[in-house]
Amino acid sequence: MLHAQKMDIRFLLVRPVMIRKKKKLLQRVIPKELEYTGDTYCRICKTLLEEGKILPKLEHQWNDGTVTKRATYETAGELTYRCRKCAAKRIISIEKLAYPKAGTSYTISGNEYKVSKPGAEVILVKTSKTTKNVTVPAQIYAQGITYKVTSIGAKAFNNNKKLTKVTIGTNIVKINSNAFFNCKNLKTVTIKSVHLTGKTANKKAFKNAHKKLVIRVPKKVKRIYKKIFKGLKVK
Repeated sequence: MLHAQKMDIRFLLVRPVMIRKKKKLLQRVIPKELEYTGDTYCRICKTLLEEGKILPKLEHQWNDGTVTKRATYETAGELTYRCRKCAAKRIISIEKLAYPKAGTSYTISGNEYKVSKPGAEVILVKTSKTTKNVTVPAQIYAQGITYKVTSIGAKAFNNNKKLTKVTIGTNIVKINSNAFFNCKNLKTVTIKSVHLTGKTANKKAFKNAHKKLVIRVPKKVKRIYKKIFKGLKVK
């Protein structure tokens, strides 16, 4: 009888190993240092053509590995190695990326920010002295990370004689004293944040600003903010 081209079938077996030979089920316990090559059957009639062999197990020869999943600040990555002799592979975890540490500095649109809480928050510490109109954003995006801008540092706008208008974003929880010191032409400040308290802000932040400075605030915190900035015009 002519048989179709041999088809090599290799099984992933769990010891004890069950293999079919001439319709009789045999059981073999294969030592760990050996491996079974698998039987060869006719592709059409499934007749056993050649019994597999038990041979010394060969060590895997791993390639240099490929990064199959890049690590991010949120998730671990994966490095996959493949055997050059067989289809075996192994996967090694790559640790998550470490967030830039506190104090790391970013300069965006001429403004300097420093990380106060790794991966989460920054402080606005310095601004351009030539800018007339500045918006302190609710957040910034740097090195693949979104940070909330939660504080305006002391002297962040210090001595900016050209500054006339400032808008303060919704995530600000603190305005340090002297943040706008000696900004003599600063006439309008719009505060969108509702998170300020008497412990995190006061009128000293606007020391030596324009005499007609007006601070515009959200309606629901107007009464509170009038107390915080007592002595200044709050609308």
